[in-house]
Amino acid sequence: MLPILKQLKRDLGNSSLFGHLVLDLGKLEHLHYLELYKNQIEGNILEEFGNLKSLISLDLYNNNLMGHVPQSLGKLKSLVFLHLNNNWLTRQFPENLLQFQHSKPWHVRNHACAKEEASTKKHDIRSKQKKPSHSQVKRRVHAS
Repeated sequence: MLPILKQLKRDLGNSSLFGHLVLDLGKLEHLHYLELYKNQIEGNILEEFGNLKSLISLDLYNNNLMGHVPQSLGKLKSLVFLHLNNNWLTRQFPENLLQFQHSKPWHVRNHACAKEEASTKKHDIRSKQKKPSHSQVKRRVHAS
């Protein structure tokens, strides 16, 4: 397993990480904080994150994640902070998470929003969503 993540809190934000999230992350059930913001992580948010029963904060903002927000995140009863903004996610948000949001103080910043470049266009970003081109990613990195 990932020895660096055995701690209860792991901040790997702004660490120049790239590639896809690995399934082993879903095995860290005692993890309280997983902060992977401001990297070049791509692919989907893992359904396996629903196994992180002790998770309080999940920070995945400013990456290149795509697809939908998994319903399994609704199983995380300890979750207080969920930051997903500035990714290429669909605008659909799982119903179980929306219900959960109203049952306790829960902070979601721009949940499931696509990158600003895509959201300003006059089309449905849920259909035919494409991976960002190298120039789009480069432009976003320089704008930060």
